[in-house]
Amino acid sequence: MLTKVAPIRTSVNCEPLKKMIREVPDFPKPGILFYDITTLLKDKLGFATLIDALSEHYLDKKVDLVLGMEARGFIFVTGDATEESVLRKAGIERAKVLVSAMPNDAENVFITLTARQMCSGLTLIARAQQLGTPRKLKQAGADHIVMPAATAAHRIVSLLTNPAAVEFAELVTNRASVAIEMDEMLIQPSSSMAGRSLRDADVKRRTGVIVVAIKRSDGRVVFPPSSDEPLTPGDSVVVLGQREHLDQFRKEYLQG
Repeated sequence: MLTKVAPIRTSVNCEPLKKMIREVPDFPKPGILFYDITTLLKDKLGFATLIDALSEHYLDKKVDLVLGMEARGFIFVTGDATEESVLRKAGIERAKVLVSAMPNDAENVFITLTARQMCSGLTLIARAQQLGTPRKLKQAGADHIVMPAATAAHRIVSLLTNPAAVEFAELVTNRASVAIEMDEMLIQPSSSMAGRSLRDADVKRRTGVIVVAIKRSDGRVVFPPSSDEPLTPGDSVVVLGQREHLDQFRKEYLQG
């Protein structure tokens, strides 16, 4: 039985959850305000609170049927990702990035190889478990390789040897926990930063944002950047600051 339900009412305080949702102005095109809920989903307490708020509304109701993702308008494809027809159906020709995160290394290598042959300009991120797999993934065309087990091991060692640095990194990467965020922003030809140095742009005083690094258009990374470092169109700046300061940075320097 399908029924139309009223707006959800709950005793759970949802106000903190709103602060965990990231607002991205002018995405995917100017005039649209995009709400990114991944910051909320990554916060364990916030996600648990969200589930409690959503489920409380239906505790005293008899639910016979739950609509699937496709009925809510989510874009997804069901199929075997190792098959070219499935990748084509998913829109690989117009994609910018493909992530292959299968639990089987052989499948990730095959998907990476197939995707690279189908779309040479695609950025490919692949998951690996075995130590010998990264070399095969590189040969298959992967741009970035993530090894969860190795990453976890490095984090454990870092917690033992330099816990303060790990805690700070977590504060920055877990955007839902604090107001500090790190982002990478492209310098367009119309940007007021193009052709100027960091000293001339006076970013810190005017916006409160710290420029952590500069990624050149040829892939070189300048870290830490000097105040006299010039910026050219095609470069990207890695910036650190509070969300409202990052928004101010975009308005001040990127919307020229």
